[in-house]
Amino acid sequence: MLERLSTGCRGLDEQLEGGIEIGASTLAYGEPGSGKTSLAIQLSKKVISSGKKSIFIDTEGVSFERIKQIFGETNTADLIILEPKDQGELYQSISDPRLIQPDVGIIVVDTINAHTRLAYALDKEGCEAQFLKILMALQNISINLPMSIFMTAQIFERNGEIEPYFGRTLVYMAKTLLLFEKGEAPSLRHSRLMKHRSIAEGSVSDFLLTDQGLE
Repeated sequence: MLERLSTGCRGLDEQLEGGIEIGASTLAYGEPGSGKTSLAIQLSKKVISSGKKSIFIDTEGVSFERIKQIFGETNTADLIILEPKDQGELYQSISDPRLIQPDVGIIVVDTINAHTRLAYALDKEGCEAQFLKILMALQNISINLPMSIFMTAQIFERNGEIEPYFGRTLVYMAKTLLLFEKGEAPSLRHSRLMKHRSIAEGSVSDFLLTDQGLE
């Protein structure tokens, strides 16, 4: 039985049969405002509440007010935020020795492909090689240490389908893929399971995106 980390959202936990996998990588992608970053913060809160630390690699400027909203009374002292400014710094962040300490329960990368458009425009081959190194480093961490890897991704549309930008490698490396979509009601969101190694694909779970997080 694979160990799971609860998301703190009943609908998502039911969809994922207990939460995201420990010892594997999960990727959530979707349009802005669909709940990806809120889930990243919520997972960090769950890990810290269990007595471990969260490494939060922030590439897009996470709102500290949003962190306070979701964390509530939970102490943020064990939320370690790294802020790489380009893809090279992201790779350096992944190599930070703080990531592989036994008291770390999750590594969050929000957003994994934020810098790839610029890096790709400047140096196509170099960008591809470095992005692969980043994903392989994260995969090795998840395989060798009992922690979760949670990534979010920017998207683009191709032939009417929503995909993560620079997605071929991402889709291959991630063990779980979640597509987040906005619902018709203002706070309603949908999670569509696109890939999982032990659960049938295609299920859709509804949740609410609130001030307190995903409910």
